[in-house]
Amino acid sequence: MSLIRRFAVSSIALLAIVLGTVPASAKPVVFYVSPAGSDNWTGVQSMPSVFGHDGPFATVAHALTVMRNLDPALRSRGVTISIRAGNYALADPLRITATDSGESAPLTIEAYRGEAVTLSGGRVVAKWKPYKGAILQAEISKGVDPIAQGCELFYNGSRMDLARWPNRADKFPGGWSFSAGVPEKGARSQFHYDGDSPEAWAHPEKAQVHIFASYDWRDDHIALASVNQARRLFTLAAPTSYDIVPGHRYYVRNVFEELDAPGEWYVDGNAGTLYFYPPDGNVAATPPTLSVLPSVVNVDGAANVTLRGLRLECVTGDAIIIKGGKNVLVDTCEVRNTGRGGVRVDGGYMNTVQGCVIHDTGTVGVAISGGDRLTLTSCKGVVTNNHIYRFGRYQMCYTPGVSVNGVGVSVTHNLIHDAPHAAILISGNDHDIAYNDIHHVCLETSDCGAIYTGRNWTFRGNSIRYNRIHDVPGFGFDRYDGAAHEALYSSMHDAQAVYLDDGVSSYDVVGNLIYRIGRLGIELGGGRDNRLAYNVIVDTQGGIGVDARYITWAVDKSDVLRERLKEMPYQTPPWSTRYPKLAAPMRKDVWPEGTEVVGNVVARTPEWNHAMVPGKTMQPACKYDVPSDAVTIDKNVYWNSGEAVLIRSWLVDRPAKSQTYAWDDWIKTGLDANGIVADPLFTDPTRDDYRLRADSPALKLGIPAIPVADIGLLPTFPDRWRPAADWWDNGPATREFYRVPLTMAAPNP
Repeated sequence: MSLIRRFAVSSIALLAIVLGTVPASAKPVVFYVSPAGSDNWTGVQSMPSVFGHDGPFATVAHALTVMRNLDPALRSRGVTISIRAGNYALADPLRITATDSGESAPLTIEAYRGEAVTLSGGRVVAKWKPYKGAILQAEISKGVDPIAQGCELFYNGSRMDLARWPNRADKFPGGWSFSAGVPEKGARSQFHYDGDSPEAWAHPEKAQVHIFASYDWRDDHIALASVNQARRLFTLAAPTSYDIVPGHRYYVRNVFEELDAPGEWYVDGNAGTLYFYPPDGNVAATPPTLSVLPSVVNVDGAANVTLRGLRLECVTGDAIIIKGGKNVLVDTCEVRNTGRGGVRVDGGYMNTVQGCVIHDTGTVGVAISGGDRLTLTSCKGVVTNNHIYRFGRYQMCYTPGVSVNGVGVSVTHNLIHDAPHAAILISGNDHDIAYNDIHHVCLETSDCGAIYTGRNWTFRGNSIRYNRIHDVPGFGFDRYDGAAHEALYSSMHDAQAVYLDDGVSSYDVVGNLIYRIGRLGIELGGGRDNRLAYNVIVDTQGGIGVDARYITWAVDKSDVLRERLKEMPYQTPPWSTRYPKLAAPMRKDVWPEGTEVVGNVVARTPEWNHAMVPGKTMQPACKYDVPSDAVTIDKNVYWNSGEAVLIRSWLVDRPAKSQTYAWDDWIKTGLDANGIVADPLFTDPTRDDYRLRADSPALKLGIPAIPVADIGLLPTFPDRWRPAADWWDNGPATREFYRVPLTMAAPNP
């Protein structure tokens, strides 16, 4: 018998022998996984033995199976699955349940000593042959449907475009076309397309339309039912969320005849053929990957699970899904190229996402929820020290870098940037949003906020503090010029740094550094009991806007607030003791009462005034539509580069209507009695250093300095994922207009 066969015992038997010799008080059991391994081995060695009779496992799934069969005494010591460098294409998502990891039996799945490990939900497509021109084709499994299944093609780490019309580089930034009219007023499933008719499409019913029908804060993905070339008319398979308005954006994807640009692809599911127009023609060296699995890791009800140092990618849904459980930690992982979100935490207690880089997701970066709102029980969830960018690549609106829901989530020290809509969305109670660095979001939408929340009086106990939010332009439809038949779009268009929308109440917005925002630094949309204090707001069209919408244009929309109030036990403990203002009688519930605007610095630089509104610098610094006897507005510092400071206000408890006040007239109202107009003396505004100098009048007024040095990623964040401090272009902001001529397709109603 050969020496190798002599040692070729079954893996389970050998494992029992090896582990049985280790004292029960020893460290956790460690299993290794390697591309050079075998699932017939014991997995207790990090590399194959000299004689090739034993070594690491080949798959993580098998390591989990062996772990489940361990003797309970060994399992109670905890298990670490250490993965050697390599790209692991999973057969199925890894599933970890409550029986796999608990309070006394922790589980860690990690990269071996910092090696590069990729867990992929995709399938490499390697065997290509020419099809037509630069387009290649390859055989894949039949039945693949990118629209129904959400699968995508990734090449050199980047998402490719499902064959589309118009091409991404055509017509307009982002490759949009524009509705050229509707066959009848109020149409939601038909619209005329612009320009020359697209090439005849054999299967329009396989296509999908991505459309902003009416508003630049709501996008729909809807199947295309038919194309009428004679009338230049698209008919959708379902209605859009709102009426289709001429001049609004859309594109069509999943059309074989439109496979005509580098980076595009298409699947013939019936034939099992994938077509690809590679950007560089080098698919042999770096073959593309088609996402197949819905997720990479699912943790369901487990406790003390750690995922560390892994790359997780190429899935049709969320890469990591955590349901319930306790002390589940996602640590220093890279999550990218997902059809939906990066990490989803749904319930549980003390679950954490930290030190990760999460990018190029179809929807959110991290979605975290938990706790019990009825009892105000905190989930103590944490999202901290992560670099999150290029999210919302598929669904653009309301798919933020971090989505927060429930009770008691902490979102701190994250760097969030480059996305079409919001960076952070907040829903629920007792959340802490602090020390985050946010920039270049709201790039393709409007009526939006970098940090956004809305429409609930009972979202209380939340704080937004010490965040840096800058270069948030907003972009969208400005108007439709019917005479010229042109759509007018603009940048620096209705974006806010902090947007407390539609009556949301009792937020503390304190000590945030805000600059270069498309519209308002902080918008308070009709809410109550909010505290806006010690924020520094530079170069915005308006610094702070407080409105009374529920007695003006939204007078018929307040019932939803009352209904949501009734859903919560706000008149009994712990609600009544935690939030006494909510339980107290309201004089007029639709008035923005109880709000404090104290100790804020609102300033404009000469460069901003010149670039944004040449020759018109007399814009109001802030707008306050408030009851003068039920709010506190005081000790604010205003500066308009030496020009007059104006305040726009409607004091709703007084006979006078909305008016623009000169400063001397404003302080006569009794508001801002201790406010001042003065240069705040920033350290170096030309370099975006808006710290207050020691001789600043703001400091003398008692406004505390913002701890700017503490904002953003922590020193522990991995250097390999940390961008250079000045890697983006902070050039002067300008408002830009885009006129898009449209070819009349048919008379509009």
